Amino acid sequence: MQMAGRWVVLTVLFGCSGHSASPKADEVGRRDSTAVPASARKDPKMTTTAPTTPRTTIERLQAWAGPDFGINPWHDVKVPEVELYYAANTVQYRGVAVVVGPSAPPFAPLTGADGFRACVGHGISDPAQLASLALHFFAAGGKPVVDGTAAKQETPEVQRLVRAPVIDHGVLEFWGLDQRGELLVRYHLDLSTLHVESQAGRAIIASKRNPIDVAVEQLAGTSSLLYEGAIDMLVAACKDPRTAKILDDVIAKHKNAEARRLAAFQSATCHGPNTVAVLITALEKDPEAPVRKQAADALGKLAAKEAKAALERAQHDPDLDVAGAAGRALKKL
Repeated sequence: MQMAGRWVVLTVLFGCSGHSASPKADEVGRRDSTAVPASARKDPKMTTTAPTTPRTTIERLQAWAGPDFGINPWHDVKVPEVELYYAANTVQYRGVAVVVGPSAPPFAPLTGADGFRACVGHGISDPAQLASLALHFFAAGGKPVVDGTAAKQETPEVQRLVRAPVIDHGVLEFWGLDQRGELLVRYHLDLSTLHVESQAGRAIIASKRNPIDVAVEQLAGTSSLLYEGAIDMLVAACKDPRTAKILDDVIAKHKNAEARRLAAFQSATCHGPNTVAVLITALEKDPEAPVRKQAADALGKLAAKEAKAALERAQHDPDLDVAGAAGRALKKL
């Protein structure tokens, strides 16, 4: 039963002797006297009530969520006839809605898309409030960001991208912070399907830059995890005459052997007028066997006849993989 926006549970205890729901007072007394020892009735400090059941909404939600979650009210947005909470622990956050009021259905916590729809169905349409609800139900909570300079550790280019929540052609765009509260993230929520997409602000900036410039920057960095993606970006932009020269330089000069190997592998796809000469030098002088092997493979794919002498010498390479690759490449000339 629900009164004044709160859930109230009325528990009526009936006996098992077949009495009606409205027993006479003396009948109640007789049942009580047989159910509770006289010594207990005389002690006012002792109670005769049954084990308690959840009465408040928070108690019900706690029973629903389990002991691993804490339950707290959430007040960032006021929704008519809907109470908002969140269930959270050190690793998870779940926004929860409970519909209340005279026409409320039986107690049923709503999360995710169901919770968001319940709020929209009860009149929420303002973009800023929808953005708060979207973070509440689809992300890890937090408030929408409307001023990029609030993210002190973010780059100025990203800070300038931030704007207040807006709905454009049925899509809600808004900004928030990552889970560490440091970097800016842009969200797109399709209000029809409730499909959510997010993209870090720095990734948006990178997508607007020339991929060749981004690749060169990543190859000049110290993170080997970025090298493969950078080389793939160069190959994708191979129509630009700069890319082959950059790949040649990676094969010849990069300090990381895996970067040199990857560039040699891709040189058969994206190559320039000096690529064969660079591969021959790598085959003969690179200190790492995987790079020499990949150079031999690429020379074979390019059918570089001017590499014949170098490939013949490479058949005697101390590394058997290199020698084998050189032999296979010679057959393709």
